Amino acid sequence: MERWWRSPSCFIDYGSEAFNTSSLTTKAKLDVIQAKAMRICCGAMTGTPTSALQVECGQPSLEKRRKRMMADYGIKIKCIPNHPTLETLADKRRIIMASLTEAEALVS
Repeated sequence: MERWWRSPSCFIDYGSEAFNTSSLTTKAKLDVIQAKAMRICCGAMTGTPTSALQVECGQPSLEKRRKRMMADYGIKIKCIPNHPTLETLADKRRIIMASLTEAEALVS
C-alpha cells in the first residue's frame, strides 16, 4: 500500500507550504483528488466516506498533513542561522503574540 501511495502523495504535498493560504475551494479540489487516489489504492466503492478511506490507508487528512508540513518548515527555518525568511517568521510571531495580549486585556 505504501508503495502505491507515495507517488500521488508526493504530487499533492509538493509546494503545500505555499498553497496553504489558497481558498477553501482549491483545497477541497485536492481533497477530492486524494479521496479518488485512496479509492483506487484500496479498491473501495465510490460511496465510501473519505474518513473511512483515510483510516484504511493509514493517511491523515490533507489539512493535517499541510499543518504538519508547515510546522516542519518553520522548525527548519529556525534551525538554519541567517535563513532569509527567519526575520519574517519572527515578525509574524510578534504580531500574533501582540494581538493575543491585546485580546486578553480586553477580556479582563
